[in-house]
Amino acid sequence: MGRKIYDPTQIDEGIVRARSLRFPRMEYLLLDDFLYPVAELQFNNVGTIAAINLRGGAMDALSGAVAGNEAIIDLNPAVATRFTANRDFIFEARVRTLQTVAQYGFIGLYLTRPTAAAPPVEPTDAIYFRRIDVGAAANWFAVCRAGGVETAVDTTILGDVNFHIFTIKRVGDVVEFQIDGVTRARITTNLPALDVGLGVVLVTQAAVAKAFDIDYILFSQER
Repeated sequence: MGRKIYDPTQIDEGIVRARSLRFPRMEYLLLDDFLYPVAELQFNNVGTIAAINLRGGAMDALSGAVAGNEAIIDLNPAVATRFTANRDFIFEARVRTLQTVAQYGFIGLYLTRPTAAAPPVEPTDAIYFRRIDVGAAANWFAVCRAGGVETAVDTTILGDVNFHIFTIKRVGDVVEFQIDGVTRARITTNLPALDVGLGVVLVTQAAVAKAFDIDYILFSQER
């Protein structure tokens, strides 16, 4: 029969239909508008004016106004949930960044969080979308990192301040990266072999607060 994982295209207005979740061989996590009671979910911010707010049905995370401050919403891989390595999975998040300069953005899975620094130190093992905005908006890159060595592919999608759906699928030894339902990269090298957590991290690189809005995170993994 093959391996089954949940297909996020079955999301209907941000709500997963109950019958979609009854596959006998899959695990899933859905955080929609962040009202789902998951104790390990970390609403973390680093900085003196950091804040998290509900805005228009999405969670808004704001960093402090010091270079290296972070805005974070994740399952902290250091202390909370990790997902098993080397299994097929689908990760999806609907996110928008509210600025396009002087920031690092990460959306996906990572062994440890990118550090609160300017510039941040990236995790040794990860599968995520990465954007490095310096003087102007930059493109999103698809990145796989294993043992500190990475494969990075330019998606050619320029960062902006609109909502986008970021999807990462792993089937066997192929990781596919999609933005708004369109495949932008496939990576087969430097796939991490360690358990990882997931989330969204934004690190400001200037004395200016940075923010992102996140509507939902979905993760489904083969058992």
